[in-house]
Amino acid sequence: MTSDWTISGATDEARAPSGGEDPGMAVKMTGASFAGITDLAAGRRIDETELLALCDFVDARIDCADFRMITLLKVRYEWADLLSSATLARIDASILGFRYWMDEPGEDSMCYWSENHQCLFAVCEYLAGNLFPDRVFGNLGVNGLRRRERGAARLRVWLADRFRFGFTEWLSNTYYEEDIAPLALLIDHAPDESLRTEATMVLDLLHLDLALHRFGGRFVGSAGRCYEAQKQDPATADVNDILRDAFGGPGEPDPTRISAAYTFRSRYRVPEVIAAIAAEEGNLQVRASHGLDLAEVATAVGGDRVRRGLFFWLMEAFTTPESIDDTMALFDRWRLRSNSFLAPLAPFAPLRRTGLLPALVRLLNPATQGVAIQRANVLTTRTRGWLLSAAQRYQPRRFGDQQHLWQATLPGDVTVFANHPGAPMFDDTARGFSPAYWVGNGINPDVVADGNALLAVHDLRVRGGYLESTRPLFSHLWFPTERFDEVLRGPDWICGRAGDSLIGVRAAHPLVEQPPSAERGTSRSHDFIQSGELTGWAVLCSDIGESGSLAEFARGIAASPLLLAGDLASWRLPTGPAARGRTTLSLRRDGPALVDGQPIETEYPRLDSRFATVAREPEQIEISHAGKGLRLDWTNRRREAW
Repeated sequence: MTSDWTISGATDEARAPSGGEDPGMAVKMTGASFAGITDLAAGRRIDETELLALCDFVDARIDCADFRMITLLKVRYEWADLLSSATLARIDASILGFRYWMDEPGEDSMCYWSENHQCLFAVCEYLAGNLFPDRVFGNLGVNGLRRRERGAARLRVWLADRFRFGFTEWLSNTYYEEDIAPLALLIDHAPDESLRTEATMVLDLLHLDLALHRFGGRFVGSAGRCYEAQKQDPATADVNDILRDAFGGPGEPDPTRISAAYTFRSRYRVPEVIAAIAAEEGNLQVRASHGLDLAEVATAVGGDRVRRGLFFWLMEAFTTPESIDDTMALFDRWRLRSNSFLAPLAPFAPLRRTGLLPALVRLLNPATQGVAIQRANVLTTRTRGWLLSAAQRYQPRRFGDQQHLWQATLPGDVTVFANHPGAPMFDDTARGFSPAYWVGNGINPDVVADGNALLAVHDLRVRGGYLESTRPLFSHLWFPTERFDEVLRGPDWICGRAGDSLIGVRAAHPLVEQPPSAERGTSRSHDFIQSGELTGWAVLCSDIGESGSLAEFARGIAASPLLLAGDLASWRLPTGPAARGRTTLSLRRDGPALVDGQPIETEYPRLDSRFATVAREPEQIEISHAGKGLRLDWTNRRREAW
């Protein structure tokens, strides 16, 4: 396996120009395609200026150049006859000169290793090699057949892991777009039928996630990676064009997004059973396990250092006791000191052979450990009136990063969530955006959900760490009062109505309302702070039909204390129908979460819903609903729909 992942004998003589200065997330995450792709798809010639700009970005090897390469490959495969000879030659030069993996000669600061990037780079290398099987690719000095082999080797591992373990970047309304687009392109153009089948099955599972965690036409819920805008307003989510295309809805797609590779696909069709699940608007509960814990990786993926190390890096686990030895081995092996994302690792390189690095990590307790995205057991409960999603007891009291651990969603794109604000560990453009005031958590809360109720405890009385910024001693609630039809609040609670849907939030300590945000142009508050080293939030979702008026519902929330004492958090639920027969929801530090004294199950199989029940690490997945079905048999590479 190792020989398929690395190249021996590559020299720096083939070194290409260094990657350009990082332009920041706003630039990198937009403009992966171009407006003229719509005209090409309709058979019309275009002004090729925007297409040439994509070539410039790719040639500069700026981070997220692989997004643009997907578009260049799609154009080259499908509409070459509509381009001028000069532009065609320019695209070919960009494809033939690109650096497709970390083991190749060259220095740049592209991110190759996250879950979506590993897929993107592998698809790009495979399809580039297939396009030019006999041409020499200058950066590595190999022909296209070898490029295709290298890409295929990585793809087969990536696809098999996603089928077995689920997605590390779980339910991400940003990064699912970066998985779906390259897989759609691969399915359109891969000559290998078995590889197309594997890609199709994984794409089916991505669509199943989109269908299961859908509310009001949006993909909402807990997520392994999620940014501020998408948390606060689901209308800005990167997957919205995909949702619209797959399951219907108003509006037109944005052709400048990477999802244009999906929008203008030719082969993949959403299975009827998944479309039927997406059309369901009634009550639904989904339990699912996504990804692996750090302690599971070595056993799950085997002992090959490159294989194991790349899985750790796919999790963004660079500086944990479990991963640090593999990280430094790959860092040295692939000469990654100049990559701006990884350059801070250089001081640790001399210690690699001492065997002391895991102990040093434990001693330093670096805040970067929180970047690692570990296994999430996600409970999503939905009715016609609301959706509540939570990663159950995800790494509590440990450093966090972009993980979005719970969210309630109500009609009208109203979202409610709380977090502990963090500060970026680095101040450069490439990495200086998370954790942040509304992104992820500095220190993760302990979260447990039970149907329509949720309890989140922020315990900040934990050891500090290397690279940790000054720790804010508060947690805060996103509650966009201007989006609700009606809001009532007291000293330590707030309730809102959106249409017929209700949500109540009870705090353990008094709430301090922050002034309206001038830059957002809002006239009403959305930020409510709860101060202290130990804070807590209790959440209850309901509707008018169940709980009566907002005033009646709010009286119950106001009379339902949330108590934090020692290592125990206990919430006495409001009396009334929304409690659904429960009296108390509690959790104990390093102990069980309980409802009325009975343990709440927070360890889940791969998937448990009324449409499918799947054990962890499956070889087969069967989905059924409304007389339709889909059987995905990984062992035999067989996909059956009915």
